[in-house]
Amino acid sequence: MEEIKVNLDNLTNEERETLLKLVEKIRSKTNLEPIEKRWRGKQDDVYYTVASEGHIVEDIEVESAYDEQCYQFGNYFKTEEEANFAREKHFTYQRLSDYALEHNTKEIDWENYSLSKFCIAYDYHNSDLFIDDMQTVKYPNTVYFTSEKIARDAVEEIGEDNIKKYLFGVKE
Repeated sequence: MEEIKVNLDNLTNEERETLLKLVEKIRSKTNLEPIEKRWRGKQDDVYYTVASEGHIVEDIEVESAYDEQCYQFGNYFKTEEEANFAREKHFTYQRLSDYALEHNTKEIDWENYSLSKFCIAYDYHNSDLFIDDMQTVKYPNTVYFTSEKIARDAVEEIGEDNIKKYLFGVKE
């Protein structure tokens, strides 16, 4: 889509109002609402982080290097609830990763295209978790298993509802 920049200072009040109404009309008809960016607090705003031991910590934005590091690392949340969700998401992913490390029968060999690699996936159409079978495709931040049974056992151990909620963002 082509981007057009207009200097509103060169327009009369009537032209400016007409242009802004047209932009709003186009935006509403084409669903071009801007996507909300990740929240960053301003000076003295409260934000939340997850400490290394898993506790939720309330901090105040003072534009320090620490604040910047928390933000850049993705450990910077507007609400305590968001921080808690992030903690549970990380914990669920880590439990799944540990389960794979403990139960996989061998290291996943991505160079061997004839061997299946199994991962947990979510079908939004059917609202269901399923075990997907891969040979040559690898997705980022995905835990892989050496067998379908190990993947199913992992779901049983960690909990289908936890996996749906925290790893796939399903709100049931």
